[in-house]
Amino acid sequence: MLFFSPSYEYIIFGGAILGIATGAFMSSNWALATDLVPKGEGARYLGLTNLATAGGAALARLIGPVIDFLNNYAPALGYRVMLGACFIYMVIGSLLIIKIKKAR
Repeated sequence: MLFFSPSYEYIIFGGAILGIATGAFMSSNWALATDLVPKGEGARYLGLTNLATAGGAALARLIGPVIDFLNNYAPALGYRVMLGACFIYMVIGSLLIIKIKKAR
């Protein structure tokens, strides 16, 4: 739906939905991480998880010039491509997390 949005307003609305979904995912992700790590090692693994999250957010800013480049070809094309890629990554991540077995 977001990939084929007819206007910028739809892109903003889709981004808001994506933000809400990301917030819900992140809270459950941290809860799952605390269940999977060995006892007494939680701080180390949660620190690595936070580093990966913050590092990903910092590196995401590098996509800005690509979005601007694509926006020169069609209005909001860069945002459509970005949100389409996010959807694909979400589906892949969802499929991969199914294989995680419950903590003992």
